[in-house]
Amino acid sequence: MASNDGQRLLVLGLSYRQHHTLHMQQVLRAYDRLPANPMDRVVLYTALFDLAKDLDEDETRNIENWLKNGGAFPAPTPKVPEVGPGGAGTTGATDEVDHDDWPEYNPVDFETAQEVSNDAEMTEDEDEDEGEQEEVAEELYDIDDPTRQIDDPGEEFSDPSEDDIDDLDANFGPRLRRHAISGLPKKLSADAIECHICAESYELADFPPSTQITSSCDHKYNERTCVYCLQQTIAGAVSEGQLNRIVCPFCPAPLSREEVKRYATREIFSRYDYLVMRANPDLVMCLGLDCGSGQVHTGEDPMMICQACSFKTCAVHKLPWHEGQTCEEFDMDDSQIERLEEAEATAKLLATEQAQICPNCHQGVSRIDGCDHMTCRCGMEWCYQCGVTFENIKRLGESAHGASCMYNPRRVQMRSGQKQAVQGSLTALVHGGPVSDTLEKARGARNERIRTEMRPKVAEAAERRQREMEQQKKEERGGAPEKKRKLNLQPAWEEK
Repeated sequence: MASNDGQRLLVLGLSYRQHHTLHMQQVLRAYDRLPANPMDRVVLYTALFDLAKDLDEDETRNIENWLKNGGAFPAPTPKVPEVGPGGAGTTGATDEVDHDDWPEYNPVDFETAQEVSNDAEMTEDEDEDEGEQEEVAEELYDIDDPTRQIDDPGEEFSDPSEDDIDDLDANFGPRLRRHAISGLPKKLSADAIECHICAESYELADFPPSTQITSSCDHKYNERTCVYCLQQTIAGAVSEGQLNRIVCPFCPAPLSREEVKRYATREIFSRYDYLVMRANPDLVMCLGLDCGSGQVHTGEDPMMICQACSFKTCAVHKLPWHEGQTCEEFDMDDSQIERLEEAEATAKLLATEQAQICPNCHQGVSRIDGCDHMTCRCGMEWCYQCGVTFENIKRLGESAHGASCMYNPRRVQMRSGQKQAVQGSLTALVHGGPVSDTLEKARGARNERIRTEMRPKVAEAAERRQREMEQQKKEERGGAPEKKRKLNLQPAWEEK
């Protein structure tokens, strides 16, 4: 019996995700309903849905109890022959099966097989409830009209629009997404090919036109992946911001922008273009209200005018443009000196927490746990202790580590000047760019001006404090003058 609790479709008391493939096969085999493709979960679930409508209450209750609790498999109830008009009995019973030979069902025996099956057949395991709703809605409901349930397995889905296909591409796993687009599974032709990623067979149209996914691929000619698995590979790397991982699934050949555009969905490709733009060191983000755009600025003019909202941004200070002042004049402002001191304080705190800077993309990195072999999002591998790339370390050995690195066999202590250089790099990172000489001179002039103003006040305060202390001592003696000690001077040879 099938039911719907308003959120998900239940067949024999379980949802699509909760049903085990082996369990569905055993139930359908017992009732002679096993489909021609017993490894396809969609086909099994559809056949189980049809079987549940033909079972009586006792059979339904017994199978639900077996699916949830295990034990001996409940044998199908034999059909009672119907008496025809001539008195002859007609029966719908099929070939009898010896159910006593079936092994007793134990849920523990299927744990390993279930883990392997879930890895091969499901792509979204984090959010079970949401995944159940989406998968069942795709397989048993029309895309254009989700309120219309498809009871007849032979009824096909209505043709989705292009936008619907893009939405499905972005939100669903490869196998379920393919069935949602093309309808319920159909028999494959003789030209069907097996995907080496998901181990499923699909039509030739579901594969890239060539076994060489990129122009520089060097893997075997017979290794092929379907476009849906390739989509998931690109989407996984883009979602984590690791563009260096967008490579061929069978070899380390990277995909070009045109190849990513060819195989990725529109949403993923838009995100890919954004990450590529953010990786450009000459990118300056617009600071206009509710703009959020950015553009590459390589000209000598420090003022950048946003092409989207016409907001003016200073490309040197990464601040709104300072009208009426040049960058040198703006550096002499007290607000910029305070901003520099705040950046230095933050950099000092980061230095105490062993924060580092990637030697390739110059982005700040703070390690939470793990080893010192760092792999940045830009693809660079480097030592977290000294910042030396592992390309040199693999080529030259441990002696390629920095002189003060703990992995260098001839390690020396870091000098104070080296520590200041590290802190200066963190200061430039927090400040948004290198500290200009004009700003350093302006801070030195301000500090000297403050010292000049404070010296007389400090001297006056010290004298006042000295007079107060003398007056306090005089009051403690009752106004009597302090007695002078008489020195007893005598030669050293006369001392006792």
